[in-house]
Amino acid sequence: MNNEQPLHVVCSFNKDTMTTIIITAYIPSLDIWNNDFKTRKKNSMECVICKNGTTKPGFVTFTLERDSVIIVFKNVPAFVCENCGDFYLTSETTQLLLQKANQTLLKGVEFEIINFKTAA
Repeated sequence: MNNEQPLHVVCSFNKDTMTTIIITAYIPSLDIWNNDFKTRKKNSMECVICKNGTTKPGFVTFTLERDSVIIVFKNVPAFVCENCGDFYLTSETTQLLLQKANQTLLKGVEFEIINFKTAA
């Protein structure tokens, strides 16, 4: 019997500080993932938080706080749980958010609201 179990870890890398930030980790389900555990079977998935909802493509408001700077991103594409409202971002979206956040930090502002649809 194989005791190995796959684990998905969602993280981000900050090139400036050379640090990796772990966002979440979960055990992937074959109900959602193909046997390679790298590709999803469909465009929705069971919510790993509430276990009762299914995620669907939608848009969310995402707030990021780094040091003393607060950035609010509106209209961010995400997979949103119909039951609890929790959401999941693709790695591409996460990367774009971090790039925009780094640009905001360089401006020296303390608070900014960014419409992701028009800024991407």
